[in-house]
Amino acid sequence: MGMTVQEVQNLIAIFNDIDLSCSGLINLREFYFLLDTPQNKYTSAILRFGAHKTDPVKLDIDDFVRIVCTFVLMSQTDIYRLCFDTFDEDDSGIKDEFVVMCDSIQIKGEGFFQGNFRKAMDTFDANHDGLLDFPEFIEMNRKFPLVFWPLFHFQETVQEKTLGKRVWAKIHARQLKIDAWRNYMTRFLGRAPPLTWQERWCGCISKDHRLRLIAAQLYDQDQLRLKIQQQLPRAGHEKDGKPTQSIPRGAFAKTTSSNTPKHAKTT
Repeated sequence: MGMTVQEVQNLIAIFNDIDLSCSGLINLREFYFLLDTPQNKYTSAILRFGAHKTDPVKLDIDDFVRIVCTFVLMSQTDIYRLCFDTFDEDDSGIKDEFVVMCDSIQIKGEGFFQGNFRKAMDTFDANHDGLLDFPEFIEMNRKFPLVFWPLFHFQETVQEKTLGKRVWAKIHARQLKIDAWRNYMTRFLGRAPPLTWQERWCGCISKDHRLRLIAAQLYDQDQLRLKIQQQLPRAGHEKDGKPTQSIPRGAFAKTTSSNTPKHAKTT
């Protein structure tokens, strides 16, 4: 992620301001009070981004940073997918589930919710199977953007209550650069993207130099993960009487210590 050390420290400071007891944990009531948002089924869906979450009613600093950073940097399509999956847990696509969804995100309006929303869902049920799949859901959102405006308003609120929309916009721009360079290296077998004229002029003091190093490290991790995935099926096939092939000792060290800065040079 394209965050600076100072930006991470600012997030940690926000967490510490809430954690008055200095226990290293905050409860969900304090978390949603910070975000100035009621806790409901949709706003609670972002808690799934806390990979280390062990307490159902509390967050530690790692979960706090991971949840905030993941949610505020999500694209429009990602937010649609999060909402769709939250209310369609059984993959049934039943329209009544989306009626519950609209009530949860507080878009229940006078006269609108009762008839017009159901009519909109019927209109975009292209195959008339009584269900609403994700492409139909996306199309409905494009035709009626105000219906799901609260989804994006919640994201903007999280941005404003943490580092601010302007800072998150800069972080998002850095993240896009990292992703673009990472994809370029994947496409061209590890070759680093050509330097821009700003990078040629400023050299190692360029801000993009650090982002290139991050992209190179992520590329190395991707390649290591791919290598491990390729070895696992092979080891499974060799269980019938043949010795299994294990990952060589030091494979992680060799891959990650392969002088990441070399990717920052042009070839």
